[in-house]
Amino acid sequence: MDRATDQIDRDSRETQEWLDAMPDDAREGGLHRVRNGTTFDPKPRVQLFGSGATLKEVMAAAELLERDFDVSADVWNATSYAGLRRDAIEAERWSRLHPTEPPRTSDVQRRLAFSAGPIVAVTDDMHIAANQIRPFIDDRRFVTLGTDGFGLSDTRQTVSRHRVVVAALKALADDGLLSPLEVANAIARYGIDTEARSAALA
Repeated sequence: MDRATDQIDRDSRETQEWLDAMPDDAREGGLHRVRNGTTFDPKPRVQLFGSGATLKEVMAAAELLERDFDVSADVWNATSYAGLRRDAIEAERWSRLHPTEPPRTSDVQRRLAFSAGPIVAVTDDMHIAANQIRPFIDDRRFVTLGTDGFGLSDTRQTVSRHRVVVAALKALADDGLLSPLEVANAIARYGIDTEARSAALA
């Protein structure tokens, strides 16, 4: 293991310690920023959501994005995608029934109001779990990654940091903020088999 990779893994362990110490009321269906990306404006920026066991890999992906690709990455702990969806639906319901009042905003909308860049939402469940909040994201690009096809939740592998990096780079390229060659270089760098059959179809 090289020194840079070791540092990334140490940062991931620190994140897990932070999560273990998080108060109970911060675990209920919220969205909490656990890492701020660098603030240099010229850098492309991306928002990474992690949930459950995936958060450590998402944190490591953020470090790789900044170290190897000069991309700034904010990381958020999505404690429950289902909880975020319920909160957003309730905000919509209240606003619909109180037309003379200022509309309520959901937790997702409030948290992301001052953020920038496409969103990559990662879950240790099927990717449809993260897709629950897609209708409540603004018009920015929203990409989901899950463990579809890898078996039961207690045995399936988590989404790797390298796949999170590639998804983030591809989202930035689709927004015209990076060259597609950057994405291709990352795929080659991490040895990802682009012709492998999807686990979800296996």
